[in-house]
Amino acid sequence: MSLQIQQVTKQFGSKTALHNISFTIGRGEMFGLLGSNGAGKTTTFRLIIGLLKASDGEVRWDGRPVSRMSPRTIGYLPEERGYTRN
Repeated sequence: MSLQIQQVTKQFGSKTALHNISFTIGRGEMFGLLGSNGAGKTTTFRLIIGLLKASDGEVRWDGRPVSRMSPRTIGYLPEERGYTRN
């Protein structure tokens, strides 16, 4: 199995969060996303697990387009919640 990120761009209105990123993670490899706040790490991970859809490009898991991954496939535990209570 492998994860392929192919020329992915993600825009939120006029703001470009990711611009044309590409990388592949092969079976058994470890991979980390490092960067300052606002660098696109969370956006990239949300694209990988199918919580967001790329504006352009493809995210593929084992050769198939990612829609919404099963919780048995990948785990996600954000440092901060992505919502607030009113």
